[in-house]
Amino acid sequence: MNILSGWQSGSWFGYSEEVGTTEVALSPRPWDIVFPSEAGLIQVSSTEAVDNSAGTGVQAVHVEGLDSDYNIISEEIELSGITPVTSSLEYLRVNSMRSEAVGSLGSNAGDIWVSLDGATTLLGVPTTDSDKLLVQAIGDNQSNCAWATVPAGNDVHITAGLWTVGADKVCRIAFFHQEPEDTPFFRKVGDIELRSSGVSFDFYRKFPEKSDIKIMAIAGLASTSVSAYYNYILERHTNGE
Repeated sequence: MNILSGWQSGSWFGYSEEVGTTEVALSPRPWDIVFPSEAGLIQVSSTEAVDNSAGTGVQAVHVEGLDSDYNIISEEIELSGITPVTSSLEYLRVNSMRSEAVGSLGSNAGDIWVSLDGATTLLGVPTTDSDKLLVQAIGDNQSNCAWATVPAGNDVHITAGLWTVGADKVCRIAFFHQEPEDTPFFRKVGDIELRSSGVSFDFYRKFPEKSDIKIMAIAGLASTSVSAYYNYILERHTNGE
């Protein structure tokens, strides 16, 4: 939604059904996300055969990311079940994915994975964590991974949000951030310890263009579910600034 010329508001959501005592980026299927060092083709696969171009699950997905110059690119990719389908465009980053065409089931029957082109998969799942880029969990119809990269020519302002944790559990959640010159080193820029569900917060932070941002969580003595929702404003640079 455009609120002012050069400004755009939005929201971002990520969750993990089980966060343990090892710190991980929030994702429905947690793994240690590795951001690619160069742009390249990607591939998309599902863990269920019915997620295909003529199937009852998701038939096609819309993928959005950034090219080698950090400019926004996107495309629609038709699925072929557990067989990976290669993109037409080359991506430096993949920021989001959503169901574009859906069959009678109304949502994706399997987990839909985005991985580096040529990655080895087993029944649709990339077998090497460093090849994984994004996942859309069963029935979600969109990726809910708590990481993204700021497009070129923009700054992002995080304004407020809501974090939740499983009942009677303790979890620490933190923002991590890296700029191209930092790669591959992430800096912690703020954290909070959660001891109850549904904690809202006012958290202002500005991240410059080309920044990688991810939200990571670690549980106390017992595993727990964690989710993070926050609002942002994307500010487009003007006059070359």
